[in-house]
Amino acid sequence: MESTRWLYAVLSGALLVGTFAFISFGVPPAQIEAGAWAQKIFYFHVSSAMISFGLFFGGMLAGVGWLAWKEPRMSWASRSMVEIGWFVSTLVLLTGPIWARPVWGKYWNWEPRLTSFAFLWFAYAAYLLVGPAVEDRDKRRSLQAVYATLAFLSVPIVIYSTRFVPVSNQLHPPRIDMTPRMAAAWGLALVALSLFFLGVVYLRYQVEALTDTIADLKARRLEGSPARG
Repeated sequence: MESTRWLYAVLSGALLVGTFAFISFGVPPAQIEAGAWAQKIFYFHVSSAMISFGLFFGGMLAGVGWLAWKEPRMSWASRSMVEIGWFVSTLVLLTGPIWARPVWGKYWNWEPRLTSFAFLWFAYAAYLLVGPAVEDRDKRRSLQAVYATLAFLSVPIVIYSTRFVPVSNQLHPPRIDMTPRMAAAWGLALVALSLFFLGVVYLRYQVEALTDTIADLKARRLEGSPARG
């Protein structure tokens, strides 16, 4: 089992490094005004956004699974995917300005896509505060599951936000035309980052499971302790 994990880590890491090298040296920039390097952040920026949406969707489904069956593994999976999804969405907000500044002349613009994504980020940031606020474990799991489900409503808003106003009134492009070489680079980036973050989700899931196991052991020890006094 340990050797399988190491093999996964090595292969996913090699794919990620290889993808970065291919994008850096094998794909011409699509926007000259963005600069040769700044524009290439696009491949990781867009891929990270899609991965965060996928993780939030998985977190919602696992949360619904907990509400339906009260299976702890569902809660572990939901929390792990939402937490890592929030981290990935943070990368989206950090990498976007690197691309935007040379093209738009500004790091941020209050338009539908960017504003709605910022709202999504804050919505899921609040999720991270839900758990510590509730002591009872099952109630905490249920609250997080409901929150993960409601917060996911912000994802389709982000996806379709560019349709809310005319294209002429927003800087963020509704779509990007790519050459076959660019599409291949973007596909590689999406696969490499997906594998990498799925591995991170798995590690976070293991931590969540271990935390619950330790809590159960402590509870049993306290129950079995003789009364004092």
